[in-house]
This record gives sequence, structure tokens and C-alpha cells, in this order.
Amino acid sequence: MSKPSNGWLLAAVLAVLFVSYLAIPRAVHSRLRYFLQYGRRVGWIYERVTTDKTPDDCDWFKEPLGGKKCHYQAKVKFTVTGKDAVTGESVQYSGDQDGPLPANFNKAHAHIYTPVVLVRWEKVTN
Repeated sequence: MSKPSNGWLLAAVLAVLFVSYLAIPRAVHSRLRYFLQYGRRVGWIYERVTTDKTPDDCDWFKEPLGGKKCHYQAKVKFTVTGKDAVTGESVQYSGDQDGPLPANFNKAHAHIYTPVVLVRWEKVTN
């Protein structure tokens, strides 16, 4: 059995690096990731997770080729809106779902609330 030439090995390594460069950031900031992270409550629907398209004006491959001295950072907003099951008053909660909940948020009746996750992008210059 013959050994693969160094050229083929180098091409394979470069192809793996290129695919990783393109695929990993998209997987890290995908709808599925945020659904799994924030969608722990029963009754969540995948469509309630909205992610804006990642801007590409800082990409290395965008014209002109090379570093642009900027990147985009994901900003996640978690919101729960609905009506309190006991009092009937409107409730809105924004922030981390593991943080403190408003006084009129009744966890026993969480199914009457609408949870929404919105992912937006903020440009950061280096």
C-alpha cells in the first residue's frame, strides 16, 4: 500500500481548517443552540427563537480581503410576556430565565406565558 503524498495531506488539512472556520461560528450561534439553552420549559416551540443573520462586513474573505479590525458579538434577549394566572394582570420579564422573576410571575401557570428568544448582533471594533 502506498503512502499518500504530502501534497494531498496538506490539502486535506487545509480543507478541514476552512470548513471549521465556516461551520463552527454558525453552529455556536444557531437557533438550535439557543433553543436548547433557553427552551428548557415544557411547551416551547422552536419558532419562538429568532436569530438575525450574522453580518459579513467584518469577514476576512469579504472585499477587500484581509482583517477588518472588527467582529460581531451576539446579544441575546430572553423575554416572557403574558397574563398572570391568578391576578389576570399583564406581566413581562426580560433577562436571564434563571434570574429573579417578577412577583406576579406564577411558575405553576407558566404555560400561559409566551417565551421569546431574540439574538441580535453588535459590531465590536478591535
